[in-house]
Amino acid sequence: MDNINGQCRCGAVEYRATGGIKGLVNCHCELCRSINGSAFSSYVVVALEGLSVGKGRERVSRYQVTDGAVKHYCSTCGTPLFNTNPVRYPGLAMLYLGAVRNHPVLAAPINIYSESKLSWVDAIAEAQNFPGPPQRGT
Repeated sequence: MDNINGQCRCGAVEYRATGGIKGLVNCHCELCRSINGSAFSSYVVVALEGLSVGKGRERVSRYQVTDGAVKHYCSTCGTPLFNTNPVRYPGLAMLYLGAVRNHPVLAAPINIYSESKLSWVDAIAEAQNFPGPPQRGT
């Protein structure tokens, strides 16, 4: 997959990343968990130079997470779009997998910062599954 297209939930922001995927990761660090409100974050790593916001550039807000890390998100609906960190990961952008349009074909083959992984994450595959919301009393 050479090109990645993504957008926020409300459709106000659309982006494109060219140049192919550099990596796919699930990050379990406490920082990612805290800024995303999730057990872990899944990212598609791409070259920053190939990333462009085609629609809604003015709606992309930034939050300085650390001295180097910046979270980019839609100011209308709050969807996380991508992170940059020129200090630790120069020239790269980490696209949030949930905002990537063609994400069902992507699967992260590695977990990073696994020393911070929540103890129950590995058991997710064994959890009971429902095709939609569970029926009352289930």
